[in-house]
Amino acid sequence: MLFRSGVLFTWVAHKGLVYQITGLSPTNSFDAYRGIFTKTASSFRPLSQEDWPKIKETRLRVVPARQGETLEELGKRVNSVWSLAETAVANGLSQQGRLRGGQLIKVAILQPYEPNGAGR
Repeated sequence: MLFRSGVLFTWVAHKGLVYQITGLSPTNSFDAYRGIFTKTASSFRPLSQEDWPKIKETRLRVVPARQGETLEELGKRVNSVWSLAETAVANGLSQQGRLRGGQLIKVAILQPYEPNGAGR
């Protein structure tokens, strides 16, 4: 199969680093996306103090199950962003069944970004 693509590369130097921003689409639809690619690349800027609280990240967490709880119930209780299927696969478990009290389960939690003190 032959895939022809249109691509837009942009490089931005910032604080001693160079970032590459790439827009890629099939050739026949590149013109439809060119404006979006250009707008995205030109929006690169340092974050303001108001920007930082808006940034969220998904973090892997390990939480103990309650006796008899299902994966679905546990996911809802801890606000996991994973689907039931994703949680089951990540933990090597069936989507059905009950968990043991204290059984450790991996989940994905959306939380405010914590930059380790860098970049602020």
